[in-house]
Amino acid sequence: MSGSGVAVSAAVITLGLISGLMLAGPSLDSALNDLKDARQGATDELIEIKGTSFEVPSVKLNTTTDVLRINVRNTGSTVIGLSDIEVLVNGTITAFQRSGGDFLYPGMTSELVLNGISGTATVRIVGPWGISVQTDEVELKG
Repeated sequence: MSGSGVAVSAAVITLGLISGLMLAGPSLDSALNDLKDARQGATDELIEIKGTSFEVPSVKLNTTTDVLRINVRNTGSTVIGLSDIEVLVNGTITAFQRSGGDFLYPGMTSELVLNGISGTATVRIVGPWGISVQTDEVELKG
């Protein structure tokens, strides 16, 4: 092969590589942006998980009316949607009514009211991210 043939081949290969990189550039840019968004989403979720905590200061059962009142206090830094909370009484998910708004802001307490509850032994509150707190300290009133 002559010197000019090698130069032409090198030029064609170089032109092909440059064209390929130019065509792949937008796809790579889009993929990198998607990766950046995914990392940011994961970071935001970790911050929310770390900032989610709550406690149950009191649980009171009226044995005459079978009404269970549970006070839940947000001790974390993340706002908790009350629709994201589940109440388990003796291991069974039980429907509840809530007082106030739809959110439990940091430092605030909300009362959850459950009807038709008798003989309660254990109450578990499960919040977002599966974070939960359990108590068997139920104050009985008649």
